[in-house]
Formats: sequence, C-alpha cells, structure tokens
Amino acid sequence: MATALTLTVGALTVSAVTGPTPSAAPDSATVSIAAAGNQLEDLLPPVALLAAKSLSSVRAPAAAGVTAAQAQAAAAAAAKAKAAAAAAKAKAAAAAKARAAAAAKASRATVRTAAPKAYWTPSLSKTGLAAVRALAPVRFGTPAYSRWYAKILITRNYKWSYSNYQSLNSMWWRESNWQYKVRSRSGKYLGLAQTSASVIRSYGYSVSSYLKNPEVQVQVGLRYIKSRYKTPSRAWSFWRAHHWY
Repeated sequence: MATALTLTVGALTVSAVTGPTPSAAPDSATVSIAAAGNQLEDLLPPVALLAAKSLSSVRAPAAAGVTAAQAQAAAAAAAKAKAAAAAAKAKAAAAAKARAAAAAKASRATVRTAAPKAYWTPSLSKTGLAAVRALAPVRFGTPAYSRWYAKILITRNYKWSYSNYQSLNSMWWRESNWQYKVRSRSGKYLGLAQTSASVIRSYGYSVSSYLKNPEVQVQVGLRYIKSRYKTPSRAWSFWRAHHWY
C-alpha cells in the first residue's frame, strides 16, 4: 500500500509516495525524492552552522555579562584592599609619631629633673651640651636656638632683666645676624659675638671649640660684655654710638 510523504526543510518541500518498490523504472516521484535527498545533504551543514551561530549569539552576551561583573567585583575588592592598606599605614605612622613624641617628652622631663646647674655655666661638657640641646624647643644651630640659649643665661645665670636680652638681641643681630659660623671680612672676629681669638682663649676655650658650639659663643660673649660693660644694655648703648663694642 502506498503512503504519501511530505518533507519540508527551509524553503524546500518534498512530497513523495512510499510503498512497494516497483520493478519498473523509477517514476517521477522517486526521482524527486532522490533529488531532494541530494539537496538535503547540501542544506544540512549550513543549517547546522546557522543554528550553532544562533545559539552562540544567545550565550555570548550572558558570558560577557558575567565577565564584566567579575571584573567590576575584582576592581572593587582591589580598591577596598588598597584603602585598607593605606589606612593601616597611616595608623602605624601616627602610632610611631605618638611614641616618638612621648619618648622625647619623657627625655626632656628626665633632663629637667636630673640636669645640674653646671649645664648653664661656662664649664660646658659634651654631656652638658647634649642635655641643653635636648631641652631646646627649637632646632640646634639656628638663630632661634642661639637666642633661646642666650635668654636662659641672661635670666637664669646673670639675673639680668628682659630688657638686657632685648639689647643683646639687637646688638648681635647687627654683629652676626645670630649666625654662629660667620666671620668678619678680615677673619679676625668670629661667631655670634664677633670676638677675637685672644678673647676666646682668655676665657679658657679653644677657637675650634668656639666655632663648633653656639653655646660656647654665647658664654664667651656674655662674659666679655659683663667684664667690659657690666650689662648688655650698656654694651648696646656703646654700640649705637660707635658701631662696635
């Protein structure tokens, strides 16, 4: 018994009648099926390729979306880790600074308690100089440091009034600008007080020690002023009249 068969692939529709194979030569339906088979063989690879492309086009955006999300999450995690590391570094630096400040404060307190009055006298040892510099509120070697030290000696050792410090400040500002390494043009007068080598030695100091230590220069200068003028204010009065002292 013959059966009608219809096959549709894309735009190609093939119709045929199946049944017992006649012994006679193939009719037009059989030829059509054979031709359709050949066309199907040609169509199947492109159809499969088109289907694969369609499937990949559906999956690709999803895969791209997952990759972008992962990259965004990784970037956020890296930024968070970097911020945490910076915060930890800042915290450690602040803690170290606080420890250093506490240690310096404790050191100054110890020096104030233990420092003998000899630290402020002309007989300054290396230990005494170190103690004085540890007490200073300003950096060693600066004009501010020399002025600070001179003010202490004037008020603590010599018991002179603050006006005497002001006179000394004005006079030594004009003599040396409170720079302890300066020399006169002739090279004869040295340091803060612009004293000569003979004056320096007369007070028991070597010229090399004088040149290295502003504290020694203040000591020598004040001793010279006291011996010659009695007070810095009197020395300043003489200086204003003669431009030397």
